[in-house]
Amino acid sequence: MDRRTVQPATHRPRRGPPPRTAITGEPLAPALATVAGAQAAGTIGAEHVRHRQACEVDLARIAGPHTPDASRRAADRLMALVHPDGDFSDVDRARRRALIIGKQQADGMSKISGLLDPETRATFDAVLTKLAAPGMGNPHDDSPCVDGPPTTPSRP
Repeated sequence: MDRRTVQPATHRPRRGPPPRTAITGEPLAPALATVAGAQAAGTIGAEHVRHRQACEVDLARIAGPHTPDASRRAADRLMALVHPDGDFSDVDRARRRALIIGKQQADGMSKISGLLDPETRATFDAVLTKLAAPGMGNPHDDSPCVDGPPTTPSRP
């Protein structure tokens, strides 16, 4: 049985979460529109909402004594545990992908960071598998091997 479906014993016909109203009485949109819509449709139940709230409490507890970067890493880890497959589209990935090359430092080195989409990651792995193999592109060789198998083993 799919663990994401609402169990028949716990599912009761729902009208969705109660409507929110402003202090003056006018209706407000749900705070979590996607969750409210899924609950109203019956695809998630109260237990799902409680798990979501527990995750939110954990993130709030973690965020207090940590930096925003540490909080983001904790949220990413929690998301990987709760929803390991993710539901990212190519549009989401395109929006998030980036490659940042920092200023060249005095020693000639540059810091690099970023996010690669799955296709670019596969290409990058293939390039590194070839060019970063032992004996390939060794600058200490008289003629560094950059094509084909290395002719001499790499030097330490």
